[in-house]
Amino acid sequence: ISASSVERSTGTQEAADQQAAPRLRVAVGIVARSGRVLLVKRRIPEHGLVWQFPSGVIKPLERADTVLCDEIEDETGVATRICRFLGSRTHPDTRVHCEYYECVFLHGRLTNRDPLENSTVRWVNTTDIDKYVTSNIFTNVLDLLMSIKGTINEQNRRRHPI
Repeated sequence: ISASSVERSTGTQEAADQQAAPRLRVAVGIVARSGRVLLVKRRIPEHGLVWQFPSGVIKPLERADTVLCDEIEDETGVATRICRFLGSRTHPDTRVHCEYYECVFLHGRLTNRDPLENSTVRWVNTTDIDKYVTSNIFTNVLDLLMSIKGTINEQNRRRHPI
């Protein structure tokens, strides 16, 4: 089997899957403050994911920016505003369509406001991100983390290939 036929076959199956059922869409927020980023720890790990960037499911007819900012504040007590879209991908572990956004911290005191879903919330130094997020980090998110004061190092970047 040639590589091109595998690509065609995989692409055809993916297209058929997309037509068969709507894909779950999730907005993911990267919130930075003083060289640290906001993470939430799931109460029940899903697909091996324990720590993650805050996120919210985008339901039909909802806007990603509204869902994400509301979800971040509801779960963590931190008010944010989206400043730019970082890109999207199908998450390699969950197969969920993720849309990533850089968010600006506005105000609020970090607290776990959703103890049924999350066991804790935390500001994490970008240099320590690999101690928390063990799944493949989206390349555009890595680029953002590297630009934040207290950046992650090149060794961490190699650990999270494209």
